Amino acid sequence: MKYITLILLFLLTLSISAQKTDYQIINTSVNSKYAELGITYLSDSTVLFASSKKIEDDEIFKKDRRKNNRQLFLELYHGLISETGDITQATRFSSEINNKFFESDISFTPDFKTIYFTWNNFYDTQKRTDSAKWKPLYIFKASIDENFKLSNILPLTFNSKDYSVRSPEVSKDGKQLYFVSDMPNGYGNFDIYVSTINSNGSHGSPKNLGANVNTEFDELYPFVNKEKTLYFSSNGHKGKGSLDVFKSEFKDGDFQKAENLEAPINSKYDDFAFVINNDTNSGYFTSNRKKGKGNVDIYSFKPKEEEKCTKQITGFILDKETKKQIDSVLVSLYLNSVIKESKTIAKNTNYSFELKCNENYTITANKEKYDETINEIGILKARSKNINKNILLQPTVEFITVREQKMIKTNPIYFDLNSSNLSSIAIIELDKVVRIMEKNPTIIIKCGSHTDSRSSGEYNIKLSKNRAKSTVDYIISKGISSNRISSEGFGEMQLINKCTNNTKCSEAEHQMNRRTEFVIIDE
Repeated sequence: MKYITLILLFLLTLSISAQKTDYQIINTSVNSKYAELGITYLSDSTVLFASSKKIEDDEIFKKDRRKNNRQLFLELYHGLISETGDITQATRFSSEINNKFFESDISFTPDFKTIYFTWNNFYDTQKRTDSAKWKPLYIFKASIDENFKLSNILPLTFNSKDYSVRSPEVSKDGKQLYFVSDMPNGYGNFDIYVSTINSNGSHGSPKNLGANVNTEFDELYPFVNKEKTLYFSSNGHKGKGSLDVFKSEFKDGDFQKAENLEAPINSKYDDFAFVINNDTNSGYFTSNRKKGKGNVDIYSFKPKEEEKCTKQITGFILDKETKKQIDSVLVSLYLNSVIKESKTIAKNTNYSFELKCNENYTITANKEKYDETINEIGILKARSKNINKNILLQPTVEFITVREQKMIKTNPIYFDLNSSNLSSIAIIELDKVVRIMEKNPTIIIKCGSHTDSRSSGEYNIKLSKNRAKSTVDYIISKGISSNRISSEGFGEMQLINKCTNNTKCSEAEHQMNRRTEFVIIDE
């Protein structure tokens, strides 16, 4: 075990989340050239931690403590959690607690009425030492009031002068006490044990947590969440450094094989005393990793915020024939066919939208006596540049003649291969058909759907009928009478280019045949 493990034998209890998250790590402002270690939450906004900063009026007390257990003299501090996760306004905590026990090895019951702590034995003159040649350490319990004043201080029954018990951790339901001990018949030097907390306040016999948790080396700083998953530090399981944080899930009455929590919490240095606020998935841990401020430092962590990736699209609205700028144009931004923002663009003013990366956008432009223009932006990547795109509006022509047939003029309504599902672009075009039919209440139309030449003729007839039906169903759903619109599927019988069976064509050429047309059959 690294030297730091001996220096920092007593630490605050740890808490950790089962989630694997990419964290942002920050060296907190409370750190100094001395040792700052261990965090426990008093509330969502207040924490306790320990520091070895020199205190002038405690020199004699400090000397006595070093003499007995060769341990850093630590004082308990409390501070506020800032919005960034830093610790601010740190001041010394209750002198009542500082004078009773070693500060950084404590645990509260859920109701904050009872505290468990490790007695430091700096008043004890006994010469007996434990297996690490330290004076044996004991766990005590005490009642505690709202001012952190202690009373009814009692030792636990399984304390012994022959070995140490330390690092108490009360379970979230208050029914178990987890702790660390080098008592005989364990798996190694220090193992993790559990004892039942009975309803009358007594404690059951300690039970070793077994080989899935304990090894021939040291297991330290236990914490169990409300789901009974155990988190602890160890230098015996396979890890990145000497002390790493591990978890063991409780299933079918047993703790499972320990799992390493990985970087960036664990490193090749000592990482321990990990606490977390499960509501925010953020918290603190202690480490002697490189580039710290002192002996050991307290680090905060929080989930990395997804890097904001946005692009700008901007341009002018122009008449397609005259290329002159048009005013009072309604421009709308759609995200996955859902409108997100609309604005009316005045003359001599450009339109502008902010687009998020990795989203699928479409922009429409509408003005009376002009055709609606649809611009599919597509999905933007982080490496994409900002877009400058002018929108050209075509003066409205509602009807056209194609192959000696009068039709409603629309932009092409294409379908994906083997699909009769309406795309977001198709829906915008169909809304245009609805508006024209509302404006011209006497016209009756036939919706003709066509496929490309691929697949069998029978299959294509069926597919085109499905496409025509889905198109007509949508128009009727918008309030157009079913008496005014009918459908027919032509399959591949009316191809508009050379792409017949066995003719090599591009996908774009085949797509031209997968079209829908609206023929006027009566006015």
